[in-house]
Amino acid sequence: MAFKLAWALLENIPMELLDLVAIGTIADMVSLTDENRAMVIWGLEQMKQGERLGISQLLAVSGGKMRDLDETTIGFSIAPRLNAIGRLGDPNPAIDLLTTFDEEEAKSLAQSFDEINQKRKDFVESATKEALEQVNDNHHVHLLVGEDWHEGILGIVAGRVLQVTGKPTIALTIKNGSLLKGSGRSTESLNMFQMLSCNKELLTTFGGHHAAVGLSFSIEQLETLRKAFDQYIVDEQIDLSKGIPLVIDGSLDVSEVDLALIKSLKALAPYGMHNPVPRFLFEHVNIADSRSIGAEQKHWKFTMTNQTGQQLDGIGFNFGSEQQEITT
Repeated sequence: MAFKLAWALLENIPMELLDLVAIGTIADMVSLTDENRAMVIWGLEQMKQGERLGISQLLAVSGGKMRDLDETTIGFSIAPRLNAIGRLGDPNPAIDLLTTFDEEEAKSLAQSFDEINQKRKDFVESATKEALEQVNDNHHVHLLVGEDWHEGILGIVAGRVLQVTGKPTIALTIKNGSLLKGSGRSTESLNMFQMLSCNKELLTTFGGHHAAVGLSFSIEQLETLRKAFDQYIVDEQIDLSKGIPLVIDGSLDVSEVDLALIKSLKALAPYGMHNPVPRFLFEHVNIADSRSIGAEQKHWKFTMTNQTGQQLDGIGFNFGSEQQEITT
């Protein structure tokens, strides 16, 4: 919207802003189709020129390289560091970082953003661990409360618990001793905003959409809401056992995977909302050299072998705890 307004006021396309448009479009998970797709492609090319010092320095502190910059780099390296500053404090330094022409200032700000992002990760890990300890399988919807959970990470925590348990989750923190404020994340089968709307008399504020909401309510209403949400699931006959559909775009044999295939898939990029990365099914393969790797053994490294002995190495990010179940 800001870009469109600038476009209208200037009466021509402000091409020098397309790098910022690309970051915003990807970070906010906006549809990467039609006009958005074109602007992100142009914005990525502009970023690769390295003219915006703040972006170059964010790449440097995250270990990325300008020649490899793509939508994944923005989603996992640049955007989290820009978001962290706003989640944990004043977001205005992000403007300074993205507009400065002083290399030393850009370097200093990027380093501080990296440190704040690490702090954000630590907060999320700690709060998620505490939240999972509260999970009660007797409830259809998890309402989890932390006394000192930072307000800016509650949506991330709710999403993490949803991934682990498969159930809609609302993570809440205590404000002023009597108010609970938080964020919720839902599954495809439950419209969480509709559920809140049906119980709005118990809430102080709420907003959002099908899959993500924000809300606040008196701490005295906590147990009442737990029962009300559980009853809503029963009354509406919502089946929470249905997970997110796994769309398979095609089947491949190990022998078909090579650099030419990977390069051809890049022609369909940038990937994101409404243009997801293709998913392929490998059948009749054996798994060997299976082990957990990375910090806290979170990731799964393995080798696939087809029936003629051809091999393909792979990594399953965040599948470290699942490797035994997958390989048996």
